[in-house]
Amino acid sequence: MAQNFGLKAFSILLAMVLYLFVTVESDATADVEYPVEYYPDEDKVVIGSYPRSIRATLTGPFAPFVTYRSTDLDPIIVDLRGVDAGEVRQRIDFGDVVAPASLSVVGLAPQDFVVTIDNLLAREVSIVDNIVARPPDGYKITEVRLKPDKVEVEGPESMVQTLTFVRTRPIEVGEATETFELEVELQGLAAPQRMKKRKTQATVVIEEEFVTRTFQAKVAVRAPEGIETTVQPAKVRLSVTGPMRLINELSDDTIDAVVDVAEEALAGEKLVTKTVAVENLPERSDLTELAPEVQVRLRRLGPRAQAAP
Repeated sequence: MAQNFGLKAFSILLAMVLYLFVTVESDATADVEYPVEYYPDEDKVVIGSYPRSIRATLTGPFAPFVTYRSTDLDPIIVDLRGVDAGEVRQRIDFGDVVAPASLSVVGLAPQDFVVTIDNLLAREVSIVDNIVARPPDGYKITEVRLKPDKVEVEGPESMVQTLTFVRTRPIEVGEATETFELEVELQGLAAPQRMKKRKTQATVVIEEEFVTRTFQAKVAVRAPEGIETTVQPAKVRLSVTGPMRLINELSDDTIDAVVDVAEEALAGEKLVTKTVAVENLPERSDLTELAPEVQVRLRRLGPRAQAAP
């Protein structure tokens, strides 16, 4: 029993010695990613492709590798203050990297690279709406008002100077048949550009769509009883304009083209020229041309003619 206890104690002691030897005495090597921070002048900005991180090869005792966390790594600072716009070659030295305690930097990748610096510019740019669908048939968008209709954009001069507009996020019209308002976000810009405001108020003006159609309508004559009439021409051409949803329901047979000769018949006239009257047009509809004229012959029927089948 005592012999087994001694063996166990010796095993534990040996394990502790091996652990200490590995964690304290043994050297290890590992690659870690260091974040990079760039500090240009306030009126400058870093653009293009440049390293956001640098891989550092660290070496040293095994123990620090076990305890360190990547969030504990101090960023590599690239000081660009006083550097004019343009390309500048940058080199990171081992001494620029703060390694965890007891560890040393033995490699960096990349160590040499090029950074492009541009002047910082702010200017106002127009906002353009982004209507993605039209209203239902018979309606149309006549205007889209944006307030504000401009936004201040700040960023690299080479990008902001060529920016012509900023578009809104898609504006859905859906089944809207009346003017409506909504707050809409602006589409994002390519980094490192940024906008001072991200929203605008949009007013979408929707009105009925008006169309003009031409019909060949049969002329109806209103005359007193006992008066026979003949109209020439029997059909007339009529151009009607109005809301599309209503005009599209009309046809040659549903247009009421009428001439009334009651007064002329009582006066005994035999041939009259009359302007066609168009009745029962849909609301907000009207003729686009002057109503045509027709000739009407009138003949009074005698007792025999009236009695004929």
